[in-house]
Amino acid sequence: MKILGTWLLASALVTFNFTGNEDNINHRPYISTNLAKVIMTEDEDTVEEKCDGSGWITHGDGHKTECPGCSACEDKVKPEPDPKPNSGCDCGCDKQECNCQESGQCFPLKEDVKKKESSQDFLISSDDPEFYIYHFGAKWCGPCEKMKQQTWASRRVKEAIEQKKAKLIIYDEDNPDHKKFFLYYKVKYYPTVIFLDHDNLENPVHRFSGFMDASKMVETIQEKLNDE
Repeated sequence: MKILGTWLLASALVTFNFTGNEDNINHRPYISTNLAKVIMTEDEDTVEEKCDGSGWITHGDGHKTECPGCSACEDKVKPEPDPKPNSGCDCGCDKQECNCQESGQCFPLKEDVKKKESSQDFLISSDDPEFYIYHFGAKWCGPCEKMKQQTWASRRVKEAIEQKKAKLIIYDEDNPDHKKFFLYYKVKYYPTVIFLDHDNLENPVHRFSGFMDASKMVETIQEKLNDE
């Protein structure tokens, strides 16, 4: 009888153990070894990982992942987009989507040349020039600076320019106001020298690139600049 009572008590405890632990938890057994069983339960509250507003989440081990979009990103004020660049032409023709400077269709008028004379580097000038001599160069260009210091500074060259009633104008690549002249005349090599008739600036009388000494320059001026 005593043995029967003990057996009934043990059965009741076993039954209670199997039925009393039933609940709504989703048990997922994970066996790491043959000696242990771990019961994992899902967290009731999911913790949202937030970035610092930069769009990247820094994890505990230091690595970063791209933020899929959290409240911190949404709360951050987005910068205003940059305004669209002005599509008008800087040459003054007031055309939309104008590329006339690059294509050589926008010519710097004589009035524009006269307006900018006060800001140009004129070595030799005439009050009423019949010809223009354009020198295109840059300060970093050795031959360009050599021509300015030797060729254009030569007394013989100055006299030849004055005799032909010409005006020498130095254009520098670094000067924003000179860009349209470089573009229009399609200057690709430095130095480039162009001779122009005062009444026909569209069509150069003579053009050459490279250094030219004073003697050769005097000869070229006398040969190319004439009234014919």
